[in-house]
Amino acid sequence: MDESGSDADEPQIKDSDSGAAPPDRPAGDGAGQGQDPLIEFLRRLIKERNITKTAKLLGVDRKTIWRALDAGRLTPRLRDALEREQKAIEKEEAGDDRLELRVAGLQRRLQDVEEQLASGLSGLREELAGVSDEVRTLNWTRPGGAGTEAATASTIRSPHRTYPQVVTVEALPNDGQIFGDAMPLIAEWRYQRARFKAHWPSVEGLEAEVRMLELELQLIEERRLTLAPGQLPWEWDQRRREARRREQRLGNARSKLRRARRRRVVATALTFGLWKHR
Repeated sequence: MDESGSDADEPQIKDSDSGAAPPDRPAGDGAGQGQDPLIEFLRRLIKERNITKTAKLLGVDRKTIWRALDAGRLTPRLRDALEREQKAIEKEEAGDDRLELRVAGLQRRLQDVEEQLASGLSGLREELAGVSDEVRTLNWTRPGGAGTEAATASTIRSPHRTYPQVVTVEALPNDGQIFGDAMPLIAEWRYQRARFKAHWPSVEGLEAEVRMLELELQLIEERRLTLAPGQLPWEWDQRRREARRREQRLGNARSKLRRARRRRVVATALTFGLWKHR
């Protein structure tokens, strides 16, 4: 698109490439340390877009841009167009900066809310666990409370049981009556514990350890029971520590089991290969 006005009567200059950026040319009177900053801005636009797109953006023709770069001087129309584009870019960049700051602020606020919520929920869970333990203890120990008859009968028959909340390694009389629907978990825990001690560190022993720890977490967290070698019912803070300790141990046991299974597969493959080539 050709310009009108001051750019229309300028002489025609032959272009070498309609889309290429202008080569470095010796500057005119405007060159040097005091060169117009808009000239540098124009060069940056051309470098980023090429000369054809820059001319279209500024609303001038390419010849006007060539002459401005050669002479180191801008026509009034080209100067106005460059100033408008520079202000638009600065405004856009400033808007992006403000948006980034706002997003960062919102992210910080969201993180603070999440941390406060997690802390509040953790404290509430601990408080509820403590209350549940106290209620369970009262129900077992108060005269006429639930479980008093079963606990008394068990204590009479088995002197080793002092508290009905404590699960022993060996089965005791009236376990089923005392622990109710938790008894299948307890029975499997005792079986896996014995299997673990008999076969560790083989694959079978590691499998037993993983299952034993999974059952212990269920009995501790869901059933609120105390496991041997504990002798007194755990308070909520000790119960939380015991659960965390088993979670860490469970993670390690699972890693050991995966490695042991891989070693067994490799050993089996090697053994099969040697047998096949005999």
